[in-house]
Amino acid sequence: MSKRFKYDHHNQEHVANQLQLDTPELPLDMITEILSWMPVNSLLRSKCVSKEWLSLIQDPCFVSIHMRRATATPLSLHDEADLILDDDRFRIIDSFSGLLLKQNIETHKYHLCNPATRQMLHLPDPNHGVLCMPDPNLGTFFTLSAYNSCTHECKLAFTYYSLNKEGVEQRVSEILSVGRDDRWRPLRHQPPREDGKVVMECFLRSEGEFHSVKTVQNGQDLELKVLSFDIWKETFVASTLPRGIFLDLSETFLFLWDSCLAVSEITEEALHVMVLEHCTGGFRWSRSKIVVPLRFLREETYPKEKLVPVRGTSSDLWFQFKEKIEFCYHVETGKIKGTKPLLPKKKKHPYEYRPSLVTLEGMIPEGNH
Repeated sequence: MSKRFKYDHHNQEHVANQLQLDTPELPLDMITEILSWMPVNSLLRSKCVSKEWLSLIQDPCFVSIHMRRATATPLSLHDEADLILDDDRFRIIDSFSGLLLKQNIETHKYHLCNPATRQMLHLPDPNHGVLCMPDPNLGTFFTLSAYNSCTHECKLAFTYYSLNKEGVEQRVSEILSVGRDDRWRPLRHQPPREDGKVVMECFLRSEGEFHSVKTVQNGQDLELKVLSFDIWKETFVASTLPRGIFLDLSETFLFLWDSCLAVSEITEEALHVMVLEHCTGGFRWSRSKIVVPLRFLREETYPKEKLVPVRGTSSDLWFQFKEKIEFCYHVETGKIKGTKPLLPKKKKHPYEYRPSLVTLEGMIPEGNH
């Protein structure tokens, strides 16, 4: 071996110490910025770098920042490479904050798991009122799950709607505060009853909220009524869209605008939006319509008759076109900045998955049952 590469133990220590002194340390805020864009599996390995990195990666604020920056992807029912859906023993009930609410098909037990960290949490069984209705085919089952990154609180809510023999709607709702409740408990507040004939009904979820939107006919008039459930306050709030805002309620679209329920219509080469905003004590409709010019409608590529707004903010709007593609429209520049093909309906799963570092108290490695 050449003398050039012969070092004794003391020389090696000297070289290592000298390299450490010569290498400038990055500021913590720069390290945080870099790590917040890294995938979960890389972050799990990075915990071994130093105690400082371990503390940073486990910090709730960092977990929240990383989760917001993670890319959300739709779960595909027919993608063999999708490890999340590769276990046919479970069915996915909900997906939120990087967590999956799953039910074992054989035992009917419920679990919360984080596929990225490979951790899971066993949940208590819901009461018979939710799962053992006389005929599940005659009812509708909804779930709302939410995680608060500030308080680290996680809640799950189940609601079952069905009609009895007299045609009267029956509703059973239960809620569980994960880590606090040892059993599911019935909701204290029940939703108010609606008057009038329901012409159309649809449902929309946002973070910690569930909205039941009904078009109701009273005489010759149509009204749009919203029943909103706040999982953190465990309360229902009813609101009615002011009359005359839209000429034809049957031609309106529902979507999320900055995580709030919004009603919209496309008219005169613009998107007209009314937002159900948060306020003290519940919700209220925005005082006036938001009007967003859609400059691309001047071309014939995307005629408005084939467009469906799916989500939006003050800067970006996402549209579906002919159920074939989805594109993003940048409001300020008036240009389309990205398109992607949509999965066929038979391959779609109703939920998206966003990998995260979220860990709930009591979680164990997936292999430990």
